[in-house]
Formats: sequence, C-alpha cells, structure tokens
Amino acid sequence: MLDKTNSKKLILLKWGGNYGWRVIEAYHEFETDQAIIDQIAIDLGFGTTLEYLSSLKAPIHEYTHGTGISILGGFLYHGSITELQGKYIFGDWSTNWAGTDGHFIHTD
Repeated sequence: MLDKTNSKKLILLKWGGNYGWRVIEAYHEFETDQAIIDQIAIDLGFGTTLEYLSSLKAPIHEYTHGTGISILGGFLYHGSITELQGKYIFGDWSTNWAGTDGHFIHTD
C-alpha cells in the first residue's frame, strides 16, 4: 500500500510496540478524524486517547520519496569505516518506479 505522506520510515521494532499505524505515518498525521482516533484508543484498551497517543513509538529515521520509494532492508554497521560505526545502512530501490537509480542510505 502506498502511504499518504509520501515518506518512508525505519522503525526499530520491539515486541508489543505501538507504532501508530492508522493514526500516524512516520512523524505525520495519518488519521485526522478525532472520533476515529478515540475509537482506536478504546478498541486497543487504553483509558484515554492521550494515553494511547503517548504510547506511540517514533521511527528511527524518515525520508521523503525524493530520496527513495522502497526500503530494501539493511544492517547496523560494525565495520572498519569510522564514519559509519553504529549507523544503520540500508538500500532503497529507486527514486522512481522505473527502478533506475537504487542507492544506499545511512541514518545520522
């Protein structure tokens, strides 16, 4: 499914983490209808909508479709290049659907 925000995100997954799908997409609002957000909080067993929104986990990195359109996985770098130590290195298929300019990206 294509996202409404025209951005891609990397999430460090943790068991039971709430990443806000249906309410946020990366750092952007996805659902704006307050009644729907309230109902999602109730359905997930939260006492209040604020409690639910406070539980959302942020991504570790985000970029726009101008940088790329399809994250292809990656790894945390532990090699000999000092500038990349501890950074997450991943690929993106392309900046366009023709797939002509795939590239590597790293988190800051």
